[in-house]
Amino acid sequence: MPKSIDQIIRDASDNPYNIPLFGYHEWRDLCQEYKTEGELHPGLDVILPAIHKHISTEKPLLPITRPTEREMESAFRHIESARVTDYISKNFDPESVRNKFNERVDISAIISTTHTHNLVSGYWHNDNRYKCPHQSSPSTFDVWNEETLTRRFRSMFLYLWREFKNEENPIDLTKYRSMFRLSGYVATQFKPLVAKVVYDHFRAKRVIDISSGWGDRLAGFYCSNAEEYIGCDPNGESYELYKQQCLAYESILDTPLFPVETVFTDHGDWFECVGNKRVRIYNRPAEDVEWTAIVEQMHDLMFTSPPYFGIEKYAKGQSDEDRQSWSRYSEYDAWRDGFFYPVMDSMSKVCKQTLINIVDPVVSGQRYPIEDDIRSRYGIDDILGMKMSRRPITREGSEDKFIVEGSAVDFIEPVYILNNSPS
Repeated sequence: MPKSIDQIIRDASDNPYNIPLFGYHEWRDLCQEYKTEGELHPGLDVILPAIHKHISTEKPLLPITRPTEREMESAFRHIESARVTDYISKNFDPESVRNKFNERVDISAIISTTHTHNLVSGYWHNDNRYKCPHQSSPSTFDVWNEETLTRRFRSMFLYLWREFKNEENPIDLTKYRSMFRLSGYVATQFKPLVAKVVYDHFRAKRVIDISSGWGDRLAGFYCSNAEEYIGCDPNGESYELYKQQCLAYESILDTPLFPVETVFTDHGDWFECVGNKRVRIYNRPAEDVEWTAIVEQMHDLMFTSPPYFGIEKYAKGQSDEDRQSWSRYSEYDAWRDGFFYPVMDSMSKVCKQTLINIVDPVVSGQRYPIEDDIRSRYGIDDILGMKMSRRPITREGSEDKFIVEGSAVDFIEPVYILNNSPS
């Protein structure tokens, strides 16, 4: 008796990830075998419900990258040993620099790094990133775990039927992870190496981060020459992970020849970790923190990438959802005046320099002018360009240059350097 499609999916899921995996030709043959009349994607109407049934019944974990401890430590060592001069340059064509809106941007330098060593913070935070929804779409985690076969599940899994010219790609872990990245929604990870480059380029010793996020700038701090870090974030789940990060990084930095005692003190909604470095992180909304009271002396630098207005819904469905800026401020002006301005105003009193990576948010088709608001209230002393990957097809032989109107361009996100003098 021939196997049922449900049995075929179960057999294909006999692997450590408990998800259906197929070779390229095996998958093509299966799709043709279950093809029904009029289908645009052969086999979809029979195979997709069987895949959903398996996932909703067996509840396998999202097959995402989960670094090992060894991989995390290796990434730490690579970032720690990285030379800043290899990743920041003033040697570029100023006419080639564009932002996400394809507008020309005047910058003084380009920071260009890879994602290779993001495992250093992803070791702790990757699962949380996949649980974070976008303002216009649910999180990949939520779609994966939907009890019924919804349009969203179908839309995401259509990627498994996607074919690429001159490629014979199997349905493997790489395929699933590409599906999540290109057809689902995954909150962006900040590159820890960029943070290390910024801290060391500015020779900062004492730094502040008003939005510790996925722990990426915290990781960059530990890999840099900076010595003290004050962070803040209202996300309770992330806050607990920061504690683990600090203790792990202190252990990596410690050496048998010159051991340093690590003292960890938990104060409830903030903790302090003192060893090779000193870290304090507050589990509070940044606008609720009395920065002038907690910063003991003027810090060298504040560098952050704050939550954008109305874009990602951090901690949605968690107990501290109502402390997130997207939940507190439903209108742009309220977000700017209640969250962004008060925090930036405080930074001008406790930091010598303020650097912020932010882009005009676009919500429901409307673009909000955060750059204009920064410029009019604070002034912008300089702009660094943080080179970004883009989804359009790249020019052959070029990793991060793209063609716009016949010319190669570098797409960047701006890092604004404020003059810390609110008017």
